[in-house]
Amino acid sequence: MTRRQRKNRKWIIGGLILALLVITGVGAAVIWNNEHQSAEQADEAKKADAEETKNTEKRDEETEEEYSERVAEQKKVKQYEGEDPNKAEELTGAITYAGVSNGTLMIAMNIDQFLGEGKCALSLVRNGNEIYSANADIVAEVSTSTCDGFNVPVGSLGGGATDIIIKLSSGGKTGTIRGEVNI
Repeated sequence: MTRRQRKNRKWIIGGLILALLVITGVGAAVIWNNEHQSAEQADEAKKADAEETKNTEKRDEETEEEYSERVAEQKKVKQYEGEDPNKAEELTGAITYAGVSNGTLMIAMNIDQFLGEGKCALSLVRNGNEIYSANADIVAEVSTSTCDGFNVPVGSLGGGATDIIIKLSSGGKTGTIRGEVNI
């Protein structure tokens, strides 16, 4: 064999050894990473099982009624600021929209309390005289309520500043929401 062929063979063998070392290193890193992740997952599963066992033991010690009360308490929505409006003696709220669109006066409002039923009585007053009145049912929303809505044709109302008065009644409680609109 010539000298040149031996040199080339040394480079080829050296390259193969280097490639083998790189492949071995990458394989070892992958195997170590998989084992490490499996160990973490096993630890998390053990912690979850221990927590479930603890909850089961606690549940066994509680009576069915105590357990039901605890679960119901956990599911309650917490009041973060201020008083609970549902415990107020008077119904309150606000007019969220009052405007004219396509010849119709639309009035929308939000009642602060959650009410299952009740009535809303709308009065539109201009210069101390009632120019329109209507009634609607109270509709329960997620945590508040609203009136079923008032859509009034403006043709019979005329123009000018108009006071909006909505009287609410539900379950022995009453309240009034006031606002103003320019027709």
